[in-house]
Amino acid sequence: MLFEGNARKQREREMQQAGRLPPGQALTLKWPVLHYGSVPKFDPATWDFRVSGLVEAPLRLDWEQFQALPKIEITSDFHCVTRWSRFDNRWRGVAFRTVLELVKLKPRAGFVLVHAEQGWPIFRCLTSTGITFCLLRTTMENLFLRTTDIHCG
Repeated sequence: MLFEGNARKQREREMQQAGRLPPGQALTLKWPVLHYGSVPKFDPATWDFRVSGLVEAPLRLDWEQFQALPKIEITSDFHCVTRWSRFDNRWRGVAFRTVLELVKLKPRAGFVLVHAEQGWPIFRCLTSTGITFCLLRTTMENLFLRTTDIHCG
């Protein structure tokens, strides 16, 4: 959706009135790229996805195998801590719950630790409500996510 003149500000006011734009946030139409360090290169030949730890069935997938997993599509708003918001984003990817079904968590498992590119860790409690809605995204607005499109705070 492209805006001309005051249309972006008008849309921003509409989102505020609808309760979708948090206080202090501004509407954006772009994806500001905020990244610490160099942007990692994506190479499908060397990419892998691994799950280990307190699971019954450890898992290691290459890019082709990961792409073969069932995909879901969701639409959501994105609110960045750097004070911008983008609305009605269409995401597609593998639901985290699909991965959990494949690896079969052991009863003692309570947390997940994700090791991402350049050593970035993400630590989440498996009982938090957000974890069941987690999406390992591969596309946004039907476009493959290139590393140059990555938003990281």
